[in-house]
Amino acid sequence: ELLYASAADRVFLGFGDEYAIREYDATWTLRRIVRRAWTPTPLSAQDVDSYVDAWMTLWSTDKGAVRERDRLARRNAAFPDVLPSFVDFLASPNGELWLRNPDLRDAARCACLSSVTAGPSTWTVFDPSGRWLGDVQVPARFTPAEVGNDYVLGHRRDTDGVLRVVMYRIVKPR
Repeated sequence: ELLYASAADRVFLGFGDEYAIREYDATWTLRRIVRRAWTPTPLSAQDVDSYVDAWMTLWSTDKGAVRERDRLARRNAAFPDVLPSFVDFLASPNGELWLRNPDLRDAARCACLSSVTAGPSTWTVFDPSGRWLGDVQVPARFTPAEVGNDYVLGHRRDTDGVLRVVMYRIVKPR
C-alpha cells in the first residue's frame, strides 16, 4: 500500500514492504531516500487467530454454526507473511519525518493497522537530513495529523467516544 505525506514544497512516498521513504520536490525530482535497517516481523498463525477472534468479538452478531463458518472463512483469508515496516507517516515543514510503527493490538477495529489506537503508539522520527533521531511514543487514542518544530497536532477519541482536537508540545533534547 502506498503511503504519502507532504509538507512545504515536498512530497514523500513510501511502501511498507521496505523501510525507504522517497522525497520529491515540486518538479518531481527525487531529492533523497530516507532508509533505516529493518528486519521484517513475521505474522504468525497466533497473530492471525488473535486478530480474527478480536474481529469476531467486535463485529459478528452471528451465532452457532454460522458464526463458526464466518470465523473459519476469516481465518483462511489471505494475510501478509510479515508486518509492514511502517503503517503511516507525517512530514513536518522543516523536513522531519515521523513514521508510525505497526501494532496489531487495534487492527480488528478497522481491519487495518492505521486506526485510532487503544494503547500508545510509537513513531520513529528522522531529521531533515534523514538521520534517525529516535522513537516517540504518543498517548493512547491519539492520532497525529500535523507535526511542527515544537508541537504535534491531532485528534484524540475520549473514553466516552467524543473526538477532540489535541495539541502536544514537543520538548527536544539539546
